[in-house]
Parts: sequence; structure tokens; C-alpha cells
Amino acid sequence: MIKKSKALPCFYENQKYFDGENWITIFSKFEFIRRIKTYDDYTSICGEVKTPLGTLILYGSIIGSMPILEMIWNGKKKILTD
Repeated sequence: MIKKSKALPCFYENQKYFDGENWITIFSKFEFIRRIKTYDDYTSICGEVKTPLGTLILYGSIIGSMPILEMIWNGKKKILTD
């Protein structure tokens, strides 16, 4: 079974995304019994799965983006090296 977070709009939080792209996906060989509501449908997903040992709650999230890395990648800030 596969459960995905909400698909992102083409432009979200100052970043561009492809049509249908999402941040979080949970892959499980077990059946999802129910989806559990999270704070933000774009950045996290939670669900209960049925396993041979009983039910298990799976949670997926992202740590977040780091604005400093974006500035470095875009050449707006340089890293000092020895």
C-alpha cells in the first residue's frame, strides 16, 4: 500500500513543484486501516496499518528546508573554506 501527502501546488513556500508532486510518501506491505489527520497535509502523513502482530501507527514527515542552503545554491552566499 502507498499513502501520499497532499499534492503540492505548482508554487508553494517560495519553491516550484511539478504537477502532482508531494513531499511525503509512506510505503507499506501492510493494509492501511485508516488515515489519521495531521497538522499539515503537505508536510506530514499518518496512518494506521494492520500487521500480523496488531495495528501499527506510521508517521512520515520532513525536517524542512534550510534557507541558508538555498542561498548558497543560488550563489547569494559563499562558504568560507581554509
